Amino acid sequence: MKKLHTIISTLVISATLAGAVFAVQAKETVNDAVAAKSANITMEHAINIALSTVPGTVVKAEFDSEKGQTFWEVEVVDINQQTIDLEIDSNTGAVIKQQVDMADHEDEEIEEEDYVH
Repeated sequence: MKKLHTIISTLVISATLAGAVFAVQAKETVNDAVAAKSANITMEHAINIALSTVPGTVVKAEFDSEKGQTFWEVEVVDINQQTIDLEIDSNTGAVIKQQVDMADHEDEEIEEEDYVH
């Protein structure tokens, strides 16, 4: 009986925590939407900045914030077929981060290993 009580308690706590996580994510989404609307740099402008920095094709663009800084995150597939992640400051338009998307390269390595075996 004590095991059943422990299991039920664990399930209730887990469900409560999951609900809290969804509530926090929903609040962050609303806050990001409000911040995106008031940003000096629009998504279209951020995309143009990204493409002038890395010529290619935009595959994703979204508004994000981290540690109080708001930015547009833009993914560009360049002429070498590499995915480049750029973060564009939503107030100044400055490129604050530019890096090759390593997750894409990890997937390629896994696929290559699958064919080798």
